[in-house]
Amino acid sequence: MCRFTRDGIPELGEYLESVDGTGICKLTELDGGGEEVVVCLPDGTMPEGISDLELVRVPMVWESILMLAMLPASS
Repeated sequence: MCRFTRDGIPELGEYLESVDGTGICKLTELDGGGEEVVVCLPDGTMPEGISDLELVRVPMVWESILMLAMLPASS
């Protein structure tokens, strides 16, 4: 996960790193839409408008994810 401020507004999303080292935060809306925001450049600097970047490790248990995938779809 990543937390950062974009143009003075706090944001929270999923952190991804591309092969060239660019840090991208995937922001997801409740309706399933969203956007990807570059939060860290390959040289370690932040793009203009991005500040206070914090990467947060979130432990994940695969068994829980598999159980959720096995739940019947709601009607």
